[in-house]
Amino acid sequence: MTRVEPARELAWRSAAPVPGSFDATHRFLLEPLDDGTRTRFTQVETFGGVAGALVPGPLRDRLRAGFETMNEALRERAESTIPVADARE
Repeated sequence: MTRVEPARELAWRSAAPVPGSFDATHRFLLEPLDDGTRTRFTQVETFGGVAGALVPGPLRDRLRAGFETMNEALRERAESTIPVADARE
């Protein structure tokens, strides 16, 4: 874990055993909107190290698809905990 800021950010980093060869940083960001009844959720993955730029496009596409699936499931879960009339205002 590299950052834990309740209700704002959760981030972690993973790295290959050889320093500088490959690492990935993942972040969940929460941004309150309007009067605090809505929140923008952003998920970010960055690759670093010498091999970071070599992550192939198809793998990046699969990662993105997985993140989008998780984001949609999270949205559905969050909206199921509030009245339907309020969920998409």
